[in-house]
Amino acid sequence: MKRSAPSVSNARAATLEIGSEGFPEYFQAVEQAGRANLASGAIYDAILGHCALKARAETLYTWNTDDFLRLSQTIASRVKRPDQTA
Repeated sequence: MKRSAPSVSNARAATLEIGSEGFPEYFQAVEQAGRANLASGAIYDAILGHCALKARAETLYTWNTDDFLRLSQTIASRVKRPDQTA
């Protein structure tokens, strides 16, 4: 079975901009990942989770649920595996 990157259900794109105005929200996402003792690729997952929130995604589909479920309840409550679409 081919596994792909996480996706958001409402197909809206969002970014955490790394500019003078967007840096605080990017830093906040990385800081929250650190508080959850995440490292390496799991920090990237945390940034994706924050992008999903910014896009107002109802669901974040990923095969890698473990790292996302360690994030804030606001993100974790939206996480589902692609085979849980029903």
